[in-house]
Amino acid sequence: MPRNPRRRMTLTAFKSLFDTDEKCRAYLESVIWKDTPHCPHCGSVHIYQIRGKSARPGLRECAERLCARQFTVTVGTVFEDSHLPLNKWFLAIYLISETSKGMSANLLKDLVGTTYKTAWYLGHRIRRMMDAGNVLLTGIVELDETYVGGKPRRGDPPRKRGRGTTKAPVFVAVQRGGQVRATTVDDVRFKTMKPHLDRWLHGDAWVMTDEFGAYKNLGKFYKWHFTVQHGADEFVVGDSHVNTAESFNATLKRAVVGVYHYMSPKHLLRYVEEACFRWNNRHDSKQTLGRLALVLSNGVGRHMPYQALTA
Repeated sequence: MPRNPRRRMTLTAFKSLFDTDEKCRAYLESVIWKDTPHCPHCGSVHIYQIRGKSARPGLRECAERLCARQFTVTVGTVFEDSHLPLNKWFLAIYLISETSKGMSANLLKDLVGTTYKTAWYLGHRIRRMMDAGNVLLTGIVELDETYVGGKPRRGDPPRKRGRGTTKAPVFVAVQRGGQVRATTVDDVRFKTMKPHLDRWLHGDAWVMTDEFGAYKNLGKFYKWHFTVQHGADEFVVGDSHVNTAESFNATLKRAVVGVYHYMSPKHLLRYVEEACFRWNNRHDSKQTLGRLALVLSNGVGRHMPYQALTA
């Protein structure tokens, strides 16, 4: 039995717990506001709730004279201006975060009960809430890059694989036994990847890579830098390997092949963030509600209008 078994709430139990907008709103308020509701416009905690038959559910007003604006808990979050009921939002978050590889918009629309356009938009906003944030990787950190794109169709000319391919590159850093950071990049040159490393890695990190030339100067910036020579069929030398990073790459590729089939470079980053969220929470002993709360809390400040997504 695994040390930290993944505790998954059944779909029936989840839908029963969040079957109304009122229950969903109360849970969202407890996650975002904790025990102290505050104005999203000025930050004041001096607010009061507006009641009455004509008042919108959860409507409040700031008591500060210079603000005095009305709001609900969804203002300033990814839920702002959404016409979709919160119970459908919660169901979609459950379906995407609890699957092992992801969920296509086509399946999501059938399970949640929306149009394809709404499901596609909904899925991207949820992935936006799965951003890993500013996690700093320490200890042994493996670096690697992978390339994402659809498989060639019948009749298409052969495509180059690996470095030099026309597919979109994804740069990956995995703390061995810990979390992963990954992002899309324009190319795999050192000067392109170094700014990401500056944000992701602690200076005392022990960096593991293959022999790719872009990594050759990493020893100047981090405590240690070890390499394995994949070109010489060398994959593990003592503790030196990048197998963990390649395992993450494989999970991302399985999502492409098994679920999404194609990820456009424009939206690829959000699919990468979804894969990171799934990896970072794979051994977490938190229950389903813990993962739900994590996604909901990440929705603050991440409003994504449809026009911005499709521009």
